[in-house]
Amino acid sequence: MSAITGPAHRTEVPKLPHSPGNGMDDEWFLKLYKGNELVPWDTGKAQHSVVEAFEQGLFTAPVIDLGCGFGTNPIFLGSKGLEVTGIDLSPEAIAEAQTRLAAAGAPATENVSFKAGSVLDLADIFSGRKPFQSALDSALYHCLDDATQEKYLAALHKQMSSGAKLVLCAMSDRNPAENWKGPRRISEAAIRHSLREELGWRVDSVDMDTRYEVPKEVSDSVTELQAGFGWALLAVATRL
Repeated sequence: MSAITGPAHRTEVPKLPHSPGNGMDDEWFLKLYKGNELVPWDTGKAQHSVVEAFEQGLFTAPVIDLGCGFGTNPIFLGSKGLEVTGIDLSPEAIAEAQTRLAAAGAPATENVSFKAGSVLDLADIFSGRKPFQSALDSALYHCLDDATQEKYLAALHKQMSSGAKLVLCAMSDRNPAENWKGPRRISEAAIRHSLREELGWRVDSVDMDTRYEVPKEVSDSVTELQAGFGWALLAVATRL
């Protein structure tokens, strides 16, 4: 699937908020999507880790994509025949996702839907809906503080069926700590703690050798990133 070009007016690289221990503020995201700056994770195509997870058969419909942004990952999965719902806090992000979905055409338009709302309100947003068989978190978890991470995963757990898979990609502590300007750097120990069995999850695997792709303009301006990506972890967990 070819890259989907974003809004042409978004060219300036934004200043990333430093968040060594606390989450990134919701207001920063809402302002970013409303503004004219380049969205620093918008490459216009599905993340490499998501494509690999699909090729490994980790997604079963219906799928929920949490913090879907401009919708490139749901559109990719929908183009492969999976029923996907993307949710994001920003109405502006969802509006752009709808525009990109229309441009992608069938079969994505037949399989993908988007909703604006908080991932903490999943029970209200999806009241009466059948449980999801798989979930994707591509760079949402690492934006949240500890307490919000716990609430978010608890809310998600209630919307997934027993045996459903969660695919979670987050910036890892393989990225150097010094002068780090991105979101929280997540360790393998931290993700295993969040997805422990007493909370209703079983970690199947944690790959510390994956990457999260960013636009070239961003990697050029943030020296702690490699050429075009930051180191990430890819966790796969089963909802018990």
